Amino acid sequence: MKLHNKLTKPTIVILATEGLTTNLLYNTLLKHFDVKGVIIEAKIAKKIILKNRVKRVGLLKVFGQVLFMMFVMRLLQKVSSGKISKLLISKGLSFKIYPENLTIKVDSINSENSKQKLQAINPDFVFVNGTRIISKKTLDCVSAKFINIHVGITPKYRGVHGGYWALYNNEPHLFGTTLHYVDSGIDTGQIIAQDITKVAKTDNFATYPIIQFGLGLELLEKSIDSIKTNSCVSIQPLSTESELYYHPTIWQYVMKRISKGVK
Repeated sequence: MKLHNKLTKPTIVILATEGLTTNLLYNTLLKHFDVKGVIIEAKIAKKIILKNRVKRVGLLKVFGQVLFMMFVMRLLQKVSSGKISKLLISKGLSFKIYPENLTIKVDSINSENSKQKLQAINPDFVFVNGTRIISKKTLDCVSAKFINIHVGITPKYRGVHGGYWALYNNEPHLFGTTLHYVDSGIDTGQIIAQDITKVAKTDNFATYPIIQFGLGLELLEKSIDSIKTNSCVSIQPLSTESELYYHPTIWQYVMKRISKGVK
């Protein structure tokens, strides 16, 4: 691993999927690093995602998750778009898209093409956002450390929608974000920084991850010097329990919204 002082701009690559949070991440990193490429992974076919998920959690649960995403999630995203924009502006975050000349599109971040692109750039660090699980072969194809903002407190809330599940489980004290190194597990890497925040009664499933990602960018800014100099000290998690979460089913969401007001 290359060593850097606080004044130099190490080179980085972003491994991500297209979307708002990738734009936010790019603009934050641009202030501190020399961005050499943004490798964008194609979306996985929904049929493949659903087939794999049925194997893990069962057909009935996946059916409920699909109903939630089709009806509840789409509606919340639509009605919350204005609130999300105001939130980003209030935080001074730029969501300008990364330039086309830096964009490299691949079918999978674990493909040979993706690994070859990484090796050709040979960055000092790789920042990850929203991709599939990264294989050990991909992690080992360059000497760079891989870093991720996870919208949840690990290892308690691994997987997706960690903030929502913390509220669902009546643990608002664990509504937060984790900045961590990436390993071949699911959100199991060494923790660089971790913190919690609060939500307003007007927030909901669509705004929770934006609030958490904004907190993650703050953690990243605070950790820049230690990341650059490879002097990060692993911290103890806020909870040592470990569980992997997926999307809620429509009946889980409706019941908890009615009984506890978790939106």
